[in-house]
Amino acid sequence: MPKPIPSSPNRKPSWQHWLVVIASLFYILSPIDALPDFVPIAGWLDDGAAALLMASEIAQMLRERREDETNEDTNHLS
Repeated sequence: MPKPIPSSPNRKPSWQHWLVVIASLFYILSPIDALPDFVPIAGWLDDGAAALLMASEIAQMLRERREDETNEDTNHLS
């Protein structure tokens, strides 16, 4: 029988996750862009890519938190 993977219920999101979220938010809110917003379509796509990156990082942090909580509940039952 395989051993359960030990969980760390106090695991916090890494600083890299937070760095990507904060940098993405700063990029979206900043008036300085790689492609200015007045350039049709392309100017909005870079902001959209930054928003997508930020959303995926937040989703990853939430997924890891849910897995930790599920593992903690499972460890209490066994």
